[in-house]
Amino acid sequence: MEARPQSLPLLLDAAVAAITAGVRDEELVTACRWLLANQLELIRYRLERGHDCARAMLDAHVEQMIARPGSQIRPVPR
Repeated sequence: MEARPQSLPLLLDAAVAAITAGVRDEELVTACRWLLANQLELIRYRLERGHDCARAMLDAHVEQMIARPGSQIRPVPR
C-alpha cells in the first residue's frame, strides 16, 4: 500500500461495493474499511513530509467522495 498510494480510488470503490452489496459480507466490509483507513493514513504521512503528489491524491479522493451518487459530503471552503 505504501508503494502504491494511487490505489486509493480502487479501495474506495471496493469498500462501496462491499457495503452496498445485496448480501453483505461483514468480514469483507471490515477488511475494506481497514485498507481504506490505512491507505489514507499513509497518504497523510506523505502529506506531512511535503510530498505534493499526496495533496493531489487527497484532493482527488475528496472530489470522488463528493461526486458519488447520494453523497452527503460537501466541500469545505479553504
